[in-house]
Amino acid sequence: MMLCIAGVLRYDRGEMPWTSQKIISFSNGSGSNAPKSTDLSFLTDYTEAQLLASQQEKPLLLLFTTRNCVFSNRMIETTFRFPSVQPLLKQFVLVKVDLNENPGLWQEFKVESSPTIQFISSKGILLQRLNGETKPEQLTASLNATLHTISARRPGSVLR
Repeated sequence: MMLCIAGVLRYDRGEMPWTSQKIISFSNGSGSNAPKSTDLSFLTDYTEAQLLASQQEKPLLLLFTTRNCVFSNRMIETTFRFPSVQPLLKQFVLVKVDLNENPGLWQEFKVESSPTIQFISSKGILLQRLNGETKPEQLTASLNATLHTISARRPGSVLR
C-alpha cells in the first residue's frame, strides 16, 4: 500500500473507480471553494511529456499521486489554482503520475509517498523535490526557484 502524506504519514483509503486518460483536465466548478482560475491539464504519458518539454524547452512538473490521495486532490483544487501559482505553471509541462497506472516511474524517481512533486529540466535533470501537501506559497517559491535554476544554466544567461 502506498502512503498519502501531508506533513505526516497518512494512508491511502483504498481503490476508487478511475478512467485512464492521456490528458486529465481539472476545471474549477462554481460550487468549489478553490480560488477562481483557469482549467488545469495534466499529461499522464511521461514519454510524451518529455518530448513536449524538449520541443518547447520547458521544465516538467511531475505530480506523483494515487487515485484517491486526499492531499493531492486538495492541491489540484486549491494550491495549483492559486493566483500566484497559475502564471508560473504555464511555463511547465504538467504530468500526473498515478501509482496504479505507472508504478515503474515511481520506482525510477524513487518516490515513496503521495503527493510528491518533482521538477525535471527539459533535458531530464532532477532539479527539486517536494514531499507532502504543498501550500501555495511554497509551490510559488519552488516554481520560481526552478525557473531561476534553469535560466542560470542556459548558455549566455546572466544571474541577477
